[in-house]
Amino acid sequence: MKMSQKPISIEELDEMTSIERYIEALLDEFPNPITQKELAEKTAVTKSAISKVRSKIVALCNVTVLGYQKKLLLGSDQETFSRLLLFFFNRLKPQVFFKSSYLKSLIKKMDVHNKISKHLANLHYSDYFDEKDTNKFIEIILYNVSAIRLPSPYFRDEMLKRKMDESGFLMRFAAYVPIINDFFSNFEVAIFANDKELIDLLGLRDKVFYFIMHNSERILQDWEVVTDVKDADKKAVYIEAYLKVIDYYVRKFANHFTSKMATRAKEKRIDFESQYSDIGAFFKPSSVHKGDISQMGTKEEIHLSNPGYDESPLPSNE
Repeated sequence: MKMSQKPISIEELDEMTSIERYIEALLDEFPNPITQKELAEKTAVTKSAISKVRSKIVALCNVTVLGYQKKLLLGSDQETFSRLLLFFFNRLKPQVFFKSSYLKSLIKKMDVHNKISKHLANLHYSDYFDEKDTNKFIEIILYNVSAIRLPSPYFRDEMLKRKMDESGFLMRFAAYVPIINDFFSNFEVAIFANDKELIDLLGLRDKVFYFIMHNSERILQDWEVVTDVKDADKKAVYIEAYLKVIDYYVRKFANHFTSKMATRAKEKRIDFESQYSDIGAFFKPSSVHKGDISQMGTKEEIHLSNPGYDESPLPSNE
């Protein structure tokens, strides 16, 4: 019998602790259903041990698969997903959930690219990014979430010993504050294993750059500070000035990313050609997208005459 549709309580989270090892095994087996005997073998327990907590395990499983195949398969409905996510966050083990076959399988079924394209249609998301790009964004996010450095075992054990009431629950989530800070400080994007993946990431760099610049220009056109200016020439000067500031910081981030890519390529003994550093080397928002670098130009940019990497467009205080 499935759990009720009401929000999960602290008591329910606490009860799930007794089947934690079985949940982890089922996460990794997904989307393949397994028998109770196979679950016992994978978790090194007896069938009788599984039987004692079977009702709790079944409450998280797909009732159709259970009924027709007599096998255990975690449910993929929103309620079960939320319970599992919240449970592992509460146990200070979010990486178990984010690394699982369960999450990866569900993401594949979510049609994420088309949903994002629809929601960001006014930003022309699909004009810049295809499904492969969206999947790469997801891969990068999951990689970094899975690599979160959790508190020491001693700290974690002490936190988990606290009574499972509202105070103890909140304290466990408070433990994530330094973890979140560490996550953003060490966010890794240079994730590639060969030259093809390297070039794909550099193409993604170019797409992100032009996507931001294109939409910045569109947004500035409707910005109140700009629309209040009635003189057309003066308005054009304002827009160009603001765009130069945006271009400077976006380009600075892109160059930092490229530098990390070059360093990582050297470590992996993958060739990093000098022209790879040029934004627009692999993608430009025109009739020509990807192709031979020699045909696409390198340092010539579409939008603006740009300041150098260390040359800020902002006025000096001197």
